[in-house]
Amino acid sequence: MGWLRDNWLDALIFVLFALVVAGVVLFLTGVNPFARPPASPAQATPVQTPPPASQPPSQAPAAVNPPVQVIPVLPKAHSETPSHTPAPAPTQPAPARPSPAATPTPRPAPATGGWRVAVGAFSDAVNANRLADSLRAQGYAVQLEPAGSVTRVVLGPFPSEERARAVAQELSQYETRVYRGATPTSAAPSSPTNPGRYLQVGAFRNSASAEALVSQLKAAGYPVVLAREGELIRVRVGPVSEDRLELTKSDLRGLGLSPLEVR
Repeated sequence: MGWLRDNWLDALIFVLFALVVAGVVLFLTGVNPFARPPASPAQATPVQTPPPASQPPSQAPAAVNPPVQVIPVLPKAHSETPSHTPAPAPTQPAPARPSPAATPTPRPAPATGGWRVAVGAFSDAVNANRLADSLRAQGYAVQLEPAGSVTRVVLGPFPSEERARAVAQELSQYETRVYRGATPTSAAPSSPTNPGRYLQVGAFRNSASAEALVSQLKAAGYPVVLAREGELIRVRVGPVSEDRLELTKSDLRGLGLSPLEVR
């Protein structure tokens, strides 16, 4: 004990060195002295063995997690009607028919033809054509329409009355009239003796050519009107009464023209 008391520091160093060496050896050999010992075979969880094949199914012990078995649904033997047949809808009383006296009166159909602006009517078709060319140069959609013995200069049609009246206000220097349909409401109806027959004698794309023919016909004493359809200016003589229709045709043929009767 006296040696240990005198050399205790050396003894402590030796013990620590021995522990380090033992730890290195255990690490290299893979031995863990602190690991829990494995359970004995007697303590292991018993494995359930399946019942013998000779044992009836009714006596087999129930499994811990029995498998799910899908059982098809078979139709009932005593019924042939499908189970999804919808129930009959409840009977509703038929709607009562309105009496003839309660039938609403149909409204009159609105006027057709759109809104138009009549700028002027000229007995001289040349003047009407010149005004039409002037308005067309300003960007207006112009039409020449025969109205009795005069040629009417018309703008349109416009989709609404407001637009037509705005255009009429822009041309306030003329005696404009706003109307809806193909004929102004103030136009005089045709008389029985003058039903408004015309003889078309030419159609031109050039307004100068149309005016030259108009001047020739007016010099011969014929009433002339113009009608514009698309890009064509149609020169027409009239209106001509029924009793002078054939004679006028013959006279126009004598001038080298081919009259075509139109309305």
